[in-house]
Amino acid sequence: MSGNILVSLPLPLAAFLSLTITYKVDKQSDQVLSIAGPALQNMAGGCTPLSSSIVTALWVQKVRRWHEFIIFGAVQSAVKQDKNAVIQLLRTCFAVTLGTCGNLLSKLTAHGGVGALLGHGSRRRTLPGYGPSIAPGILYLCICPFLHDVMFLPSEILSLLVTSVRELSSTPGNDGSSSVAAPKLGPRLRCLHPSLVTIISRVSQASTLATSLLIVSGGSTLVHLLWVETIPTWFLVGQKPEEKAGGPRGANHPLLEGYGVAYFALFSAILAWGVSKSSEATLQRQHAVTSHVKFLAAALDGKVTLACESTIWKAYVTGFVSLLLTCASNWVSDVDVESLKTIGDALRMWHEHDLALALMERGGVRALGAAGDFVLGSFLCY
Repeated sequence: MSGNILVSLPLPLAAFLSLTITYKVDKQSDQVLSIAGPALQNMAGGCTPLSSSIVTALWVQKVRRWHEFIIFGAVQSAVKQDKNAVIQLLRTCFAVTLGTCGNLLSKLTAHGGVGALLGHGSRRRTLPGYGPSIAPGILYLCICPFLHDVMFLPSEILSLLVTSVRELSSTPGNDGSSSVAAPKLGPRLRCLHPSLVTIISRVSQASTLATSLLIVSGGSTLVHLLWVETIPTWFLVGQKPEEKAGGPRGANHPLLEGYGVAYFALFSAILAWGVSKSSEATLQRQHAVTSHVKFLAAALDGKVTLACESTIWKAYVTGFVSLLLTCASNWVSDVDVESLKTIGDALRMWHEHDLALALMERGGVRALGAAGDFVLGSFLCY
């Protein structure tokens, strides 16, 4: 009874619920649970919310081993109705992996990394006073197939990556010092600072996590969107309010942010399309690479106005070109010579002569003339 209203369940659901409650659950029941769980969830999904609550209450009391399945079902229902639930889950994935979460999960994420993301080899952990918990990475993998709208994910994942880089750049190093103090060591010793080396490694970790989340969410479709729309829009519009409010900035934050976004872009593309020119996604890759490089050339040529800091932009361009030449140099031949020349001239102005020359060399036979002019111009500059 609920007040004066009699609550009833449909006969098929009531019969199946009775069967699952009376069924003896032991260590050999996993196959039965994997069949009965989805069936019961599908039947309860067509009933009223109150009926679903009754099923959940009776289920939990009898079968504690189904705790995780109930959580998966609840999260699945939430993400179907509100994309903010997806964003919050992604934010938790970044927090536990990078070790930037609060005290509540500190015991589960003391070491961070993939172990914290996926639950240290077990999907189930217990916190005093909070009951069993499920690793956010496992939870996201389970609800991913049920996301109807995934086109907003590249922008959100990029935003979370940028916010994470800002937090990491202001985090004290293992030696107790902060990256803010790095400039006091001078330019020659700054790269040897222990905390800075650690932070760069963690920024790479954050970019790898962002790449993994993007790939499992939508594969090559979302990577194409990232290259053609998301990253160019981010540079044109500027940071979101939540990115700017990510805490105090470290001295090396702009460089780390540019590098992190470049790593995210290249690593995602390599996983989605491969580095071979004969892959099945060649046409999609060619369109994305050509479009993105043309955007870089237009911005470097002053044809479009950027809303980001110049240091972030320079770090992104140099990091992008360096990673492109190192990991996927075959893609350069797909880019038009004028765009390559524009980017090469900008790199030369930033005193990245070797990187600029390597870019022109990878342009193939079409770029030989431009490469010759570039070498002659570099010689005359000296």
